[in-house]
Amino acid sequence: MAATYSADEIIELTGARMAAGMTPDEAGEIAVDTRIDLTGAWFVALTGKNYDGHDFIGDAFSAGALGCIVADRPSYPIAATSFPLLAVDDTEIALGLLARNWRRRTRKKIVLVAASSLSQVSQMAHTLYEDLDAALEQTPSTVSSSSDFSAPSPEAPKRGPHLSTQFSLDPAGAFPQAGAPFYVGEDQVQSLLTNWKLNAADILTRFLNLPDEVEYLVADFAPTRLDSALWLIEELAPNALLLAEDSYDFARITEDPLLLKEKMIEAIVAAKGQAFTDSAAMADKFQIRLLANSDYQPVLKQLGL
Repeated sequence: MAATYSADEIIELTGARMAAGMTPDEAGEIAVDTRIDLTGAWFVALTGKNYDGHDFIGDAFSAGALGCIVADRPSYPIAATSFPLLAVDDTEIALGLLARNWRRRTRKKIVLVAASSLSQVSQMAHTLYEDLDAALEQTPSTVSSSSDFSAPSPEAPKRGPHLSTQFSLDPAGAFPQAGAPFYVGEDQVQSLLTNWKLNAADILTRFLNLPDEVEYLVADFAPTRLDSALWLIEELAPNALLLAEDSYDFARITEDPLLLKEKMIEAIVAAKGQAFTDSAAMADKFQIRLLANSDYQPVLKQLGL
């Protein structure tokens, strides 16, 4: 199951207030798009330069949403007086707080690979994922589809053939197609090589909606606004960050790639993760672990494999 929250939990975690409607008893998943089936989900009304999610509160109601998380305003286009609206100071920050909470409640292992291109998969992401997949075939499952995240016994069976989902530049391709199983035999496990070349809110929402079966996530990482990378690292606390010498060089016009990498390394260390690079020069400059000769075993060890 994906992350689910009750109104009381959202209020506690984000400091929200009931701006309209009545507190529902049910818990719901988190969504930011009214063009999908929102039955039983909380719609987060985000705002951007060219849109305002608050204009779609009525659409969320029509799509079956449990309620909406909205910015604190004097009034709203309420679809029905009983429809719950939870008001917060900033809806994107509230989304980050929910993601941070969910990260602490799961045993998922996350690796961010600083992207080298917007049109191709980073070679580091590909190579790490191939090594990860090979290692997982020899490793017991650690995450079940229930809320029981206890560690497996030493006698836990090996995974055998490992179900994985490959990278796609289409963000929807980051998940199996409708009806695709999350099972291999009796094992409910999956690793994911995914496209996180998205805005911060979409990245957080995709994390919140990852099924339990996804144990290991390798993300080719380039938020639309690169300065949000530091905030995302703080909220998601990745286990590892991989940097290449040419990571983010495509953004040189708007960002200083070297300074951004330095700040990301500081952020990953603060989050108790570890930074790696395949560049001897970067390893020496930033005092981070060198992945020599395409050997990704140190990263796998950081992931507990």
